[in-house]
Amino acid sequence: DVIVSTAMPVDEGGGKCSELSTHQFFFPDCQGKERASQVERARKRIVAAAAAVADGIEHDRSTLVHCEWGQNRSCAVCCAYAVIYLGWEANAAI
Repeated sequence: DVIVSTAMPVDEGGGKCSELSTHQFFFPDCQGKERASQVERARKRIVAAAAAVADGIEHDRSTLVHCEWGQNRSCAVCCAYAVIYLGWEANAAI
């Protein structure tokens, strides 16, 4: 199985637990208030995370993408996968 994390996973007690993911692509979610350097870092990590998703799916593995709230980062990775690897239009992916 493939678990793509865009935020540090936590265990049942709320403690950080990196062992709960197989791929980690951390970047902050500043909800649209990112500096240019943060945007570029996020772009690179979103594309890399989409590649990890594609690899998991290509190898017929169950694939999970998660972030802290499931509203921005994980969605961005899934949309990037759809655009880059499935050829979807950006609006259709969103």
